[in-house]
Amino acid sequence: MVDKSTNYKTRKQPANITTTDILQSSQETSLAVTLSLFGCTSETEESSVCDTSRVVSKTKKTMLDLVINKPRMYLGLPKQFIWLIDHIVEKSTAKIDNLHIIVTLLKIKQNDSLERISDQFNISRTKLSSMILTGIEVLGNSLQNFVYCPQPKQIKENLYHWYLK
Repeated sequence: MVDKSTNYKTRKQPANITTTDILQSSQETSLAVTLSLFGCTSETEESSVCDTSRVVSKTKKTMLDLVINKPRMYLGLPKQFIWLIDHIVEKSTAKIDNLHIIVTLLKIKQNDSLERISDQFNISRTKLSSMILTGIEVLGNSLQNFVYCPQPKQIKENLYHWYLK
């Protein structure tokens, strides 16, 4: 047990995700799951904070496992292009991690509410919305070169004849 009379400070613990190399850079934590310096000191005496953080990290890990195992269903990416997330994060000038891109692609593909996604990844709604906005900017900047805009002459040549009247 932790003596409440001591003047200890809590510390943030980085997210414990070791499923694949894609998610190793994720360092998002919630203030609700910060562990004390004295928590979980033995196997027999575990604090309730440690138990809740394990449940939260298991929930987050389970959701990330689902995303990694079925990226086409959740992100809209084939499995062979999952490396693209790492590549976009590395080339980005913004300070983001893989979770930003994963959450952004999940929101775009699933069109799920912010509340549900924040519950699935244990992130606050405000943090999630800022992550999605940043992710959209990064995705837009990195993918804008792949959008082809044809010349107006080519558009007119390829239109059906009844649109030209």
